[in-house]
Parts: sequence; structure tokens; C-alpha cells
Amino acid sequence: MAESESSVEGGISSSNSSECRSSTNSDGGNSITEDCDLRKSGWLLKKSRFSKKWKKKWFSLNGTELVYGETAEMSKKYKVPLSGTGIASCQELSRSNTFKLKPRGRRRPLVVQAETDSEQQEWMEHICFAKAASHDKGQSLCAIQ
Repeated sequence: MAESESSVEGGISSSNSSECRSSTNSDGGNSITEDCDLRKSGWLLKKSRFSKKWKKKWFSLNGTELVYGETAEMSKKYKVPLSGTGIASCQELSRSNTFKLKPRGRRRPLVVQAETDSEQQEWMEHICFAKAASHDKGQSLCAIQ
């Protein structure tokens, strides 16, 4: 696995393991290779659903669940199961590098912003691989551009 670090706002680092590959099964479905490490963590800005303000949160992708909180130590405060969760890049007024997650059964999407375009792509790719690993039948297709 290749460990990489990229600097983010405030001199904090994010880390990830990104050697996931998908392949097509004999039944035509996609599968994730066994050596896929579905972990990623780092700072993202999250749009508050009530005040619409952007707040810095620590996010961790652990297998098929995305967790976040005020700090790395509190990152399991909020949990987003990825099975059935839709993901798409979005445009938030003057903000770039934003994407949203729409968990199954929730009315409002979770809107987050990465510092760079490449960081946004990495997060979206990792989340899509995690969705595929969860054998998500409902919304398993992820189109990342």
C-alpha cells in the first residue's frame, strides 16, 4: 500500500491508503480486490445544515462507514453508513472542490469541501470504493470525473 500525505489548511495532514482496484466478476458485477485498504482521514469543511456556515471537521473513512467530529479524537461522533448513500460533486456558490453525500433515509445531504481538486477526487474515489466493498445494491454506481 502506498501511504501519502498532503498538507491541508492549518498545517494539518491527511492520510490515505489508495491502491484500490475494481474488477469485473464472472457474473458481470464489480468487486474490489482483497488488498484494498479502505481508510482515509483528514480535514474537510462541512456545511452546517441549519446556519449554512462552513466548519472544519475531521473525517475518517473506516471500511464502509464515514465518521466525523470536531477533532481526530472525536471523529466517531457522527456516523454515515455508506451503503445506499449517493455521492456527487456539487457547486456551492463561490466554493470549489465540494461534494455531497445523501445517505439513505435522510432528508438532507451532507455537503463538504476539500482544500484542492485532487483531494476532492481522492475522497470521492475512496468513498466509491467503500460503497462497492459494502456490496451496495441500491446506488452502487459512482461516476467520478
